[in-house]
Amino acid sequence: MSDGPHRSLNMPPAWKLAAESLDRDAWTSEQRAERVCEAIRKDILRNAPENLRSDVQRLLGVSDQMPLFKEQAAKDLAALQDRMSLSPVARSLVDYAEHAAVRGLSGAAAYEEAIRNTCLDHGGEGIRSMEEHYKREASPSRADRVRDRAELTLRSSQFDGIVRDLASDRPSGIRAPVVAGNHGGLEDGPELLK
Repeated sequence: MSDGPHRSLNMPPAWKLAAESLDRDAWTSEQRAERVCEAIRKDILRNAPENLRSDVQRLLGVSDQMPLFKEQAAKDLAALQDRMSLSPVARSLVDYAEHAAVRGLSGAAAYEEAIRNTCLDHGGEGIRSMEEHYKREASPSRADRVRDRAELTLRSSQFDGIVRDLASDRPSGIRAPVVAGNHGGLEDGPELLK
């Protein structure tokens, strides 16, 4: 396991890349945040199909006229869950959309809140999975460091890019990979903490 526990992590490739950036000191906090957000975005795109996202947007009144009765939107969202077999990520999206509708939100604001809360929820699950894996495969202090960095990244992320992307008519499927800077010499390493 000389390359690191992230290689044997039983998660999609984007999460392995996120784990690598959280584990190694060569990555800045911004680069770590980009990798974690990209892993979350890819999971939402993969596990909450476009037709489901479109139904949620329609029921919240994003593109059409506002729903006549806000209570009806919450009921329709609950019925959507009962009608479909949903992945945990998709179920979270529908749940958070239903909560937003019950609270009186509608339209783009309700959908964006549902996406943001789904990101937080799913990101937390990813962090727990990484932490458990690192506790089995690496030292406890290394697992704690990865968890602490991941939690800090999750707390500091606003998920605005994911929200904008998923709220658009055509979310982008592929992003440019995030790479660590060229750290070839002593002067090229990560910033020193002051």
